[in-house]
Order: sequence, then structure tokens, then C-alpha cells
Amino acid sequence: MDRILVCGAQADTCVLAAGFALFDAGLHPTLLKWLTVGSSLDPSGNLGARLWEHHFGSVLGHSDQLGLPEFAKSSRPRDYQV
Repeated sequence: MDRILVCGAQADTCVLAAGFALFDAGLHPTLLKWLTVGSSLDPSGNLGARLWEHHFGSVLGHSDQLGLPEFAKSSRPRDYQV
């Protein structure tokens, strides 16, 4: 497992605590910033993202950074023939 993707609410508290728990378990957490919000004091989640980057180093700002193949990015269903 290369990385654990994390997102959520309260970036500077709850999400950061989840990052520490994953890190302490020997995993490599990566914050998905576009799916994360902050608290009433920092709705953008920027403080939490900066703290995350300081402690864990891995913050992605956009889904394009996930490195998914093009077919996985499509939002429309595909018809597959067997």
C-alpha cells in the first residue's frame, strides 16, 4: 500500500488527528485538499492543509494529481461487453 487517501471536515483538528493515527500505524497518509473543509475559524481548510504538509508532507490539491488512468476519471457510466 503506497498511500492512504484522507479527506473530511475540521481539517485542523479531526482530519489532522486521523493523519497522526495513520502515521503512527506506519502508514503514509495523503490529504485530498479539494475534499476537505476546515472549521468555522478557517472554512477553507488552509491551516489544516499547511499543518498536514508540515507533518506528513503529502497534500494533493486536485484530483488530477492522483495519477488515475483516464477511464477512472470519467463520471459517465460505460457499457462493457463480455
